[in-house]
Amino acid sequence: MFLKMQASFSVFLVAVLSITRTVILFRPFLDISTRTVLLVVGGYGVYLVLNQVVPLVLQKTRFVYTSEEVYCWDDGTSQVWDKLDIWLDLIVLAVPVVPITISCVLSCIFVGRKGKYLSETASGGSANSKRATRTIILMTAVYILFNIPLFVNYLLWTISVNTGNVTYPDPYWNTTFTYWFVWNFTDCLFINLNSLFNPLVYFMRIKTFKEWVYERCRAVKGKISSTFVLKCR
Repeated sequence: MFLKMQASFSVFLVAVLSITRTVILFRPFLDISTRTVLLVVGGYGVYLVLNQVVPLVLQKTRFVYTSEEVYCWDDGTSQVWDKLDIWLDLIVLAVPVVPITISCVLSCIFVGRKGKYLSETASGGSANSKRATRTIILMTAVYILFNIPLFVNYLLWTISVNTGNVTYPDPYWNTTFTYWFVWNFTDCLFINLNSLFNPLVYFMRIKTFKEWVYERCRAVKGKISSTFVLKCR
């Protein structure tokens, strides 16, 4: 449950970051209120909590564990709730990759034409704004890299359950690898790898964050050295 909430919230934050930056690139004088963004993000967080808690309270979902899974997951107690839960997962986890990819492509095109537009609009004459835009594009590209497989997986699932009289795992997950590993890779491993790579992007692109990490490392190294010297005495 918490894994799904974390993944869904992470996807939403990337979407907000990517889309708002693209909007600012094309409409530099548009004022996007910080309060509005925080309300949207906070409201989505409340929705995620309610989406997980309410069905459990109403006993419409239950936690299950099968030999095919490596973690517990919530399953609908009826066919209707089971399909609803999967469709909600599709909407919050897989679908956002489409507008995020479009925003990333548009931002790349815009930044590529910086000689004509970026120096006067997006950057406002500031190198920091250009660097921030490129950092967001890089973060979005990393997200797309790790989440495209999940989107493809959900797309195949949507096709399979809505066409013909096939049942899971047919026709796309009936091999040993696809049956045992594909969902765990795309729905669990890749999403968490995305979260793992984000701090690395911050470290490479954000100077103040890099300086803070170096400062913390030096402080820890100093404490370890001091402790070692005191013990030797």
